[in-house]
Amino acid sequence: FKKDELIIQMECLKLNNIENLNFGIQLSHLGNIFFSTSTIFCNGDELSISNKGVYHISVVIPSNLLNSGNYIIDVGVVKNNKIRVFYLPNILSFSIISSEIDELKIFTPIYPKLNWNITEKLK
Repeated sequence: FKKDELIIQMECLKLNNIENLNFGIQLSHLGNIFFSTSTIFCNGDELSISNKGVYHISVVIPSNLLNSGNYIIDVGVVKNNKIRVFYLPNILSFSIISSEIDELKIFTPIYPKLNWNITEKLK
């Protein structure tokens, strides 16, 4: 529902200490990119993984950010802020249902600074 926040969680196994990894999501609506966010610009700071280990990554999409409709999420990982390691399109699809009439109908990309969190899992 529109008034519920959405939490996206991932787990990553990093096998070396050589490069930094950053994570991002892209959210599409009606075939158009609605927004893109990443750990590179997280709350004004870069949040990346540099040491090997197992990490839990999460991002919260706040309630009332999205209009009613169907959405698709893609996930990507970039090393050293420029080289795409992998990209997983259409990893999640969901619908926003609201009994209210959406006041804002913008379908242009926005780049919100969402709250990302990365924690290393204990061994």
